[in-house]
Amino acid sequence: MKKTIRCFSAAIACALLFSMTACSSPSGANAAASTTPAETEAMETAPVADTTSAVGSSGRELYDISFSWDGLTAGDYVTLGEYENIEYPLQTAEVTEDDIQEVLDQMLASSSLYEHITEGTVKDGDTVNIDYVGRIDGVAFEGGTASDQIATIGVSGYIDGFLESLIGAEVGSTVIADVTFPDNYYEHLAGKDAQFEITINYLQGDPIPAELTDEWVAEYTSGTYTTVDDLKAFLEEQLQLEAEEEADKANKAAVWSTVVDNAEISSFPEGFVEYYFQDQMNLIITYANYSGVTFEDYIARMNVTEDEVNTQLLEYAENAAKSSIVNRAIADIYGISVTEDEYQDYIAELATNYGYTNMETLEKDAGGRLQIEDGMLFDKVIAKVLETAIPVETEAETAEDMTETADETMENETEDDMMETETADETAETETTAEMTEEETTEEAETTAAKTGRN
Repeated sequence: MKKTIRCFSAAIACALLFSMTACSSPSGANAAASTTPAETEAMETAPVADTTSAVGSSGRELYDISFSWDGLTAGDYVTLGEYENIEYPLQTAEVTEDDIQEVLDQMLASSSLYEHITEGTVKDGDTVNIDYVGRIDGVAFEGGTASDQIATIGVSGYIDGFLESLIGAEVGSTVIADVTFPDNYYEHLAGKDAQFEITINYLQGDPIPAELTDEWVAEYTSGTYTTVDDLKAFLEEQLQLEAEEEADKANKAAVWSTVVDNAEISSFPEGFVEYYFQDQMNLIITYANYSGVTFEDYIARMNVTEDEVNTQLLEYAENAAKSSIVNRAIADIYGISVTEDEYQDYIAELATNYGYTNMETLEKDAGGRLQIEDGMLFDKVIAKVLETAIPVETEAETAEDMTETADETMENETEDDMMETETADETAETETTAEMTEEETTEEAETTAAKTGRN
């Protein structure tokens, strides 16, 4: 799956994507704690999502967003407070044996085998391994065939009637399931009747735990590492790098949060808050389209109402706009800018790293030139601000606290890194298949297995 490139502008505007909580960019959550009349007015007058026109399965039209600082000066909209000699709680990071073992345990769990039960009947709640072929009017359709699929009846997200047709069938038999695709499904299948021929290969039984041995390491990493000690050394190095990166981000965020809190917005440039609101709404609409569901159904899956979405996006937009103004105002004072050559070199690097060939698409996916430049500008501004910042060591906020924050991403990303270097291909294929049967909000939901019997 192509990683979202939006993270590169997250220094100023952190994309909400699936989590409907305003994530903390260096603008800081504290920026919303004390709002000025101008900020409040901007939140109250920013537009809500358009509901009258439809594009894609979401039923919502993407906003055509734009904003330019041409002819504007950030300093006209803000009174800066103290931004030098900022004290902040120093975050440090170190990796312990427990951290390494935790990652190893997850690797072992992910590569566990399961008993194959080849007799008996299928019951509701069973996990089954199946092959299937889908046909419409007797003709197999694209994306309607898959094999060696793992699904749990009553849990996995297939369309109504697909998995339920297996209940009571004998293991090893073939079942015919007549289903109708939902009206809001992928366009070429929406509303159509289909027939699936499903073969039940086996029931998945109890797990057979993997053991941490040199042999397992060699198999799991496809020979890249051949001993437990080698793998541990690799994990320690990767975890340390990730922990240090997370600590660095936390330190920058703490400083920047104080800088933004110290500033007071007198007014926002016309359309600036709306720009961020509409940009984030576009992301949600786009992911609803990817999932093949309406906007309403998509946000319902996240257990939020449309009013809550609008409220949270408005809060995010205000924070992002304030942070961007402070960023540019300080940059002007220091004489900091982003040259055209720097910008072109940067997006060329992004294109290489993320596999883009079309620069316009890259810029759009990254939030537009404005947000890319803001992120680049912020890197320079925060580096300058940190020159005078004063770290304050605390007893609690040390390695243990930081690794707690970093572990969730590091444990998964470390495995991803190994897979990307072809060190765990066989395991990755199995895990990806399982994820595809369980999830529908990622781009993998458009793969062969996903397009057939899933909502």
